[in-house]
Amino acid sequence: MAKILSAKVKSGIPGLDELTGGGFNRSSICSVIGPTGSGRTTFALQFLVNGIEEGENGLLISFDQQKGNFFANALPFGWDLPELEQQKKFVFIEYPHNELEHFIEQEGAIRDLIDSLDIKRVAIDSITPFAVLFPESDERMRNLMKLVQALRKWNVTIMVTAEDISANSSVPRSSSGIESFSDGLIHLTFERTADGRRVRAIEVVKLRGCAHQHGAFEAKLDASGFSLAGFGEEQQYAQHDQAPAQQKARAGAQQEQVPQQKKPQAKASPQPEQPPTASKKSKKLRKEEF
Repeated sequence: MAKILSAKVKSGIPGLDELTGGGFNRSSICSVIGPTGSGRTTFALQFLVNGIEEGENGLLISFDQQKGNFFANALPFGWDLPELEQQKKFVFIEYPHNELEHFIEQEGAIRDLIDSLDIKRVAIDSITPFAVLFPESDERMRNLMKLVQALRKWNVTIMVTAEDISANSSVPRSSSGIESFSDGLIHLTFERTADGRRVRAIEVVKLRGCAHQHGAFEAKLDASGFSLAGFGEEQQYAQHDQAPAQQKARAGAQQEQVPQQKKPQAKASPQPEQPPTASKKSKKLRKEEF
């Protein structure tokens, strides 16, 4: 009997699936963008390795790293890619830059490979070299559209990484524009806060067909890979020695709105607690922290 697959695909990032209602939609395409050092490649590989642990074979298509370097960089996280490759649970395909322009033409061969090895998850790292082939914006968008149309024929869940160029913009944006054609967009950041700390954060910007929590959540990257900071702990939001001026002003305004009562009034029924907008297990970053 054929295995019945869940409609959701777990991300493999502890805490992230809580924000997305259980994971990504199966057979969707999700873009992961971030600046240099944000951990895009690690994030995508963790997605594949978790899939293998769930019984879903994975394929990594690299546009900018050689196989030897890629496998070596995975070892500190305990991911033995040569062993997984030998077991035919993991496949690595390296595309040199001088062959990238033929990628769309060769997608049929990759589709045959996916079918023959029963691959369910694919990561493309990174799409940026492919986009650079087309310096004109219109041409680049046309070819990205063709690429996405080809990828959807594979009928697998795909994660595509790309370089973030949004800087201080309120809307995350990659140099390739792949996020415009993706079902989901995850933004990774690695920034210095007002108190001098370096903080990683993960934000689910969009996820079609999935209700998800909004805002940037503090993340950590250690020997186990990515996870949302505080996951598995009853941890409150970050507190600082000095409250931001906006919080102080807001507190003062609330005090001014309390009416003076000359006579005791009947005790009001307690108001029900409002549901939190973010999981108590994950630490949501305030804008004042950046």
